[in-house]
Amino acid sequence: MKQTSIEAYQSIKPDLKTLHKRIMHAFKKIKSGSFRDISRAAQLTDAQVWRRLNELEKKNLIEENGTKICDISKRRVTVYKIIE
Repeated sequence: MKQTSIEAYQSIKPDLKTLHKRIMHAFKKIKSGSFRDISRAAQLTDAQVWRRLNELEKKNLIEENGTKICDISKRRVTVYKIIE
């Protein structure tokens, strides 16, 4: 891993808990969705959300729940949901 990537991760590490909480709160509102759906519900940027989804998946808090066509890119994207 590049040193710049490590430094970038270390710089946001204190904010990760807050980001995870906001994303999980958004999931509770919308139940399931793509990274864009979740970012809108959480009022975060797309990048803030999609980078955190893998971390939340590894913590067994969310899981993949199919796919859908993105309204913006018109490409198939993964839909996630909370693990109950």
